[in-house]
Amino acid sequence: VLIDRYLPGVETHYIASDGRLGVHMAVNYLWELGHREIAICSDSPVQTVTVQDRIDGYMNALKEKGSLINPAHIVTGFELSNLDQAETHPLYRYIQNRMATAYITLNGSLGVKIYQMARRAGLKVPEDISIVSFDDPTSVIEGYSTFTHIKQFERDMGYRAAYTLLEVINSDGGKHGKFHKILVEPELVIGETTGKNAVSA
Repeated sequence: VLIDRYLPGVETHYIASDGRLGVHMAVNYLWELGHREIAICSDSPVQTVTVQDRIDGYMNALKEKGSLINPAHIVTGFELSNLDQAETHPLYRYIQNRMATAYITLNGSLGVKIYQMARRAGLKVPEDISIVSFDDPTSVIEGYSTFTHIKQFERDMGYRAAYTLLEVINSDGGKHGKFHKILVEPELVIGETTGKNAVSA
């Protein structure tokens, strides 16, 4: 039973948050706030299925708006372990040059790093840029305002995964059963890191 990601070509039970829907919610919300230059960012060292699903959801949401996809706003394939050399990082220059007015980060810690980089660049959140993160980093990183985030209900996913696993163990090994793909519907939690686009306000 796999949680949060699956292996293409491998048949197994799979439980995850609906990442495509989560990104769709984020794009729609930012669009309503007047943002048109919306970046999606991932510092995952491997382009996982989960990351790709969310990027696909991002592109589909923009297509629905009739917006062209700007490849420069799909910011992936980089590492950002700490902020010691933040000013020399390409992402810092991207933020500093206001390439985007809103950012969707695929994990909470990256959301906080973008928040910190923006502050170093003299930008205010959410007055100058808005940030929506997957998962809420507020609980693990003190001193930051409540992040607008996509809540993924990890506890619910874990419960469902354990329940499914017990079902498999107590059956005939699942040889004659179907494999289930369960997607948990995420929720957009509006916090203090998003606001109206100052340019369009």
